[in-house]
Amino acid sequence: MGTTVKQAEVISLDLEEHLWNEGALGDDNPQQLLDTLVFKLCLHFALHSGAEHSSLRPDMLFLHEPDQATSYLPYTESGLKNHSGGLKERKLENKSVKLFANEVDERKCAVRMYRTVGKFRGLCLDVEVTGHFTNHSLRRTAVARMLQKGVQEDKIMSITCHRSAKALRAFTRK
Repeated sequence: MGTTVKQAEVISLDLEEHLWNEGALGDDNPQQLLDTLVFKLCLHFALHSGAEHSSLRPDMLFLHEPDQATSYLPYTESGLKNHSGGLKERKLENKSVKLFANEVDERKCAVRMYRTVGKFRGLCLDVEVTGHFTNHSLRRTAVARMLQKGVQEDKIMSITCHRSAKALRAFTRK
């Protein structure tokens, strides 16, 4: 019928760095800290639907600080969009991902920010970034970056809960 579907755009590393440099991301005030933590968590955990974003609760994350090892935040999905409970899904496991402390760039470390303690479109508007960026941009970005780094599709699918490589590859189309 001549309609086009707007797809969320991938957030380039340059754009993400621009958000840091312009102060849209950081921890200079409580709102900026909260926005940045949501950004980092949604990006790393490749959260997938509005329901999955809104279901992210502080009690789902607990900081692990093992002796002589890197601290991390684990996330296990609660079984939303991809696991609605039908018979076909009884053998599916909820994704489980760990976000490790960034020991290279303390400024961008979500674990550090978590110790201190969405709205991505608002982040972009604050620094006059244009494009169709939404919370789903973080999920698309997570997939795109993993593919760019050579992560195997089956590993990405275990994180994002895609059921087919074809659906996963759709994330790389513009």
